[in-house]
Amino acid sequence: MKKSWIIIIIVILIIATTIIGSIIVLKLVNKGESKDNNLNGMYNENLSNDGGNDITFICSEDLYNCEGFDNQLDAQNTYDYCKRILENQTTSNIDPHHLDSDSDGIACEGLE
Repeated sequence: MKKSWIIIIIVILIIATTIIGSIIVLKLVNKGESKDNNLNGMYNENLSNDGGNDITFICSEDLYNCEGFDNQLDAQNTYDYCKRILENQTTSNIDPHHLDSDSDGIACEGLE
């Protein structure tokens, strides 16, 4: 009789551990999705030397558009970042995302 209770307790602990582990994984996945849902996951997050987070955008291909940004400042930050990165390379296209349609240095002028 004691052995069957021990087995039942072990099975309950295994099930509880599995459920708790699944909940933790789901929370971590949801946390990652909420961070980048405006840009559809199209950026890399790196740790800076001072322990803070720096967001670096992917500049090698056309991934972003003005409709994907909540405001003009976010679009401008992406445009400025890629411009700095690509000016130092041998590419002539410093606006791979076409965020500055009139080439005046201001990205997504229709956003507020």
